[in-house]
Amino acid sequence: MAEQQSPVLPLSGMVLLLAIISAVVYQETPLQGSRPTAEFQEGLSVQGIEDVPARLWQDPFAAVKRNSIRKDDTHPSEKDISPCQSDKPVLRHTLFELFCQIKKEQRADTTATPLIVMGVMMFGGPYAESSEWRLRSRYTVVSALGRANYIPKDSEHIGFVDLLKSSSCSKENIENCPAAKLPRIIPYEWFYPADNEKHPPLLVLWLDDGAFGKYPLSRLIALQRLLQQENNYNFHFKILGPTGSSSLLTMVKEIENFLWQQPNSIKSPAQAEHSEMPTDKPSQNTFAIYSPSATVSTGIAGKPFSMLEIKESLAKQFQQIGINFYRTINHDWDLALTLIGELKRRGINVICDPGEDHRQPIPNNQYNTGNNLGSATLADSKDTLDAHTDHIVLIAEWDTLYGRSLPKYFECAVAARHVHLSTNLPQTKSPIKQHCETQWIHRFSYLRGIDGQLPGKQQPRSTKNFQPTTKNNSIETITLDRKKQIERPVGRGQFDYIHRLSRQIYRLQKELQGDNKEIKAIGVLGSDVYDKLLILQALKNRFPNAIFFTTDLDARLFHPAEYEWARNLVVASSFGLQLNPQLQQDIPPFRSAYQTSLFYAALLAITHAHPGRQDLFQRLLGPAPSSSAPTQRQLSQDRLQKLLKPRIFEIGYSGPVDLSVQDSHLHVPRENPFTQPHPIYSIIAFVLLSLLLYLSSDPVMKWYPRYF
Repeated sequence: MAEQQSPVLPLSGMVLLLAIISAVVYQETPLQGSRPTAEFQEGLSVQGIEDVPARLWQDPFAAVKRNSIRKDDTHPSEKDISPCQSDKPVLRHTLFELFCQIKKEQRADTTATPLIVMGVMMFGGPYAESSEWRLRSRYTVVSALGRANYIPKDSEHIGFVDLLKSSSCSKENIENCPAAKLPRIIPYEWFYPADNEKHPPLLVLWLDDGAFGKYPLSRLIALQRLLQQENNYNFHFKILGPTGSSSLLTMVKEIENFLWQQPNSIKSPAQAEHSEMPTDKPSQNTFAIYSPSATVSTGIAGKPFSMLEIKESLAKQFQQIGINFYRTINHDWDLALTLIGELKRRGINVICDPGEDHRQPIPNNQYNTGNNLGSATLADSKDTLDAHTDHIVLIAEWDTLYGRSLPKYFECAVAARHVHLSTNLPQTKSPIKQHCETQWIHRFSYLRGIDGQLPGKQQPRSTKNFQPTTKNNSIETITLDRKKQIERPVGRGQFDYIHRLSRQIYRLQKELQGDNKEIKAIGVLGSDVYDKLLILQALKNRFPNAIFFTTDLDARLFHPAEYEWARNLVVASSFGLQLNPQLQQDIPPFRSAYQTSLFYAALLAITHAHPGRQDLFQRLLGPAPSSSAPTQRQLSQDRLQKLLKPRIFEIGYSGPVDLSVQDSHLHVPRENPFTQPHPIYSIIAFVLLSLLLYLSSDPVMKWYPRYF
């Protein structure tokens, strides 16, 4: 009998080949550097003003902290080293030394472009997320300076100022010393224009946001005064900040306390109670704040915001004290409305049940017009509540203003949208009512730092670090090992809280299903990406049919290690990871949307009112209508608000997919996968066609019936 003829290439070989091809096509391989490790040599003498070793991407606070702060170092009198024209030695790392630098760099010609001092506010905490924020902020600001054709004076060193290292701040008068109420250590670095030597350089100050305390606005003005006190000229003082919503709210309270308590004698926030600075306000158009990351909205955060929104816009309030204010990021309110629209497009009825006539007017006694969206709008219609089947869960941190307010924005946006659809009233953006709760939105909370990780402490043992101690693979042993892997309810880690939270939401789901209702969407709203990923990890398997959503796009959300629970996550974000390539040019995509916003804010701050950068400045603002007045073509908060269109992304296997409905010249144009097929699709089609031809070949067809 003739031997059976096997196919040239078995099917198992084809499957292996396809697996290898898919691995090569889809997966990125880890990069391995070959740079040898160099020992840190402390105490090396550096000739120059900027004397702290630091790469352009390093954390400036950590670099200065690593460098020993000497108390007796002085500049020699040589002019090429000391910035001061003095025969006496100058104490290093002092305000006087920085005064001399600014005076030396300022052009004598009063008609020349003013020097720019740009303060960048960053989180100064010791935690991993704060350190990462500083790394990202410095990388972003330095990239923006490079995009605007500025080069560093010393790309391997930075300088710093010790504000207490001065004869004016002694132990006896430290309470009355303005410098004692500012961050003690301020790292700085100089950048010079590469394309025009006639333009002055730019000084970057790295500022600890938390060190400005209860009076950030007053102390920023005090810092400007300190830098000007021995100079007879004005420079442009520009702030990229504040970093968080809490600091912005504190600034607004400073303005409100002054403006409403003394409306007839407006000079500066210093006239409010507990004054810390002179009463004269900054010179007009010399002080500007560009806010790239504070997203708190008006109308809900508290009394100051609601009063300011009723009276005048936030930007106008800052202008009354001599400060120009620009926000380069969307409000949380805008992101909430964007999420509501996206959930509706996915078939989730956030506002009304499918059987409801959502345009049927509500009786007049059940709602209020204007800014006052009555709490009775949603809660007083029992039939509507009973009929609503699509429920939503919101999980947020409660120990930050951001985490406390974002769920409020979402619920009040639902309330505002419901009133708009039910009454045909204009949809307001400033609801003042503090109670917007609905019975189909369920809120849960947690504390930041779920993993219990602290600076300098060993990470608490988690399920990933635990290894079974037995090689027996029986069901009983595996079950026992899994029980051992569950975190015990002790110690710093909060994993057990999240497990119980997951079970609590699951019980809610069972109760709703008994009434033919269901949790259709779960929002994870927090500022810590690591916490978000842990919550997704705990909930994704329990709720496989729910749509998970969050805010603020971050590259950590689509890391391959997180794909199992982050896949299909819907993200509402002010920006993607980069601006339009015509604006960003050769700068690679960033790690987060906050970096993109900071990059845009930094470019605006550098180019605004700079005669040599107007071409880039106008491209940042986009084309203005031909019929618009010249004043409407200038930078204003109203114009920025029209440019900032919230984005919607969905996390896919290869990264975030842009699903945004609105578009703007700031963002990367949306790709249409149907008009321009990706080369990968052609490779896959070729492989599948080859496999089909192989399976239909004669050897395979003769072999197939004998084995199947």
